[in-house]
Amino acid sequence: MRKKKQAAESDVADEIAARLEFLKRNPEFLADIRVYNDLPYGSRKDIAARQREAERVSEKWRLPFILPITGPVDLARVWTPTPVRVVTMNGPSLGEQLRAKRDGRLFTPDQLEGRFVNLEIDTRASIVDLVPLIEKTLRDIYRAKDVKRRRRRPAEAAFQLKVYDLVVGGTKFSAISRKLRRPLTTVKSSFVIATEKIFGAQQKSREVRLAGFTPEDHLATCEICRKANTDKEMCSQARFYVDQDRVSQNYKTGFDTTGELRRTEKD
Repeated sequence: MRKKKQAAESDVADEIAARLEFLKRNPEFLADIRVYNDLPYGSRKDIAARQREAERVSEKWRLPFILPITGPVDLARVWTPTPVRVVTMNGPSLGEQLRAKRDGRLFTPDQLEGRFVNLEIDTRASIVDLVPLIEKTLRDIYRAKDVKRRRRRPAEAAFQLKVYDLVVGGTKFSAISRKLRRPLTTVKSSFVIATEKIFGAQQKSREVRLAGFTPEDHLATCEICRKANTDKEMCSQARFYVDQDRVSQNYKTGFDTTGELRRTEKD
């Protein structure tokens, strides 16, 4: 049975208290604390020196708590900081962005969005205590950042791919809606999501259906179109290219896309 957050925090506090009780019986440790307490902290220079000494004492005695920098150490008191601490959870501020730009540094889109969270985890704590504390911390972060926690079902990805393939194959959105028995709005949004995942940005159905299509090279590489005697026997991509502006080209300019495609093969 997994330990709950309150039980984990209580156990961490008990471990710190027990560790401190052992150290309080060590004369060398007590001497280090007296020296530390005698250090002044009235100026910025004093605080910097005290910070360095705090780090030295903490490392020497492997202290499971943080020594106060601007006050004396009271061994009658137990510090119980969580072994899981949030270091950063938001994107850089405007000031940080301006300084980075001045220094020639660039933040990635993920950094600007604040997508990643940095946690500081004290590995001296047991994993049994860490797991519930990490989970609780992440839940608090998700709540604070208002992150959508709805799980993406594998069926959603399969549906998006099916819609995309049907659109590329020439099926209209209304026909897909009837075939898959899903609302037309759902079909269209699934297609948009699929194009974002495939191309990194939203694409229109026309752009997708003609992706990679060049009339100059198509007939040389498409087995279906080489054997076709009429445009209806061509592959779906070639048929779409021929049909996309048949009316506007034929009636406005007299240009026949079907003839052009076939002339390309002869040339």
